[in-house]
Amino acid sequence: MALPTIPSRLPDVRGQWAVRGAAIGLLHCPIWLVLAATSALLPGLTTPLRWCAVLVVGAVPLLWAATESRFELLVKPAWPERLADDPTMAWVMVSIVAGAIAGLTGTSLGAVAHPRNFADSSIFEIVSGGTYTILLVLVPALTGLFLGRLIRSSSMAQE
Repeated sequence: MALPTIPSRLPDVRGQWAVRGAAIGLLHCPIWLVLAATSALLPGLTTPLRWCAVLVVGAVPLLWAATESRFELLVKPAWPERLADDPTMAWVMVSIVAGAIAGLTGTSLGAVAHPRNFADSSIFEIVSGGTYTILLVLVPALTGLFLGRLIRSSSMAQE
């Protein structure tokens, strides 16, 4: 009986941008809720905790995109047939989905944590929270795509 073989590359998941966006958007919610609750209870720790939250939230798309582009199939054409097959455009769509989810849930959870601060909640707070999340996902993801391709090309040059 032969042993099962391990695939030489990760499965192609670039078409699943909505699932990735929802996962990253839902990752933001508990982090920002804990940050809001902690800032209400311990106002002196707000700045260091905010930086820790930004680092954690930015590390996820960075590592995800770097891993994905590192193990990308080498026979892909230089210009994809569909724009959705381009990893950069897939991460743009992921960041938009994550921004929409994080903007809606973050504002509503923030209103629960700080009712006085969010008494006049408006569409502006939802949009500004969503656009902040879009940038917080897109910039590390594009950096991860660059680093993954750089690692892949350096490992190919060594072979």
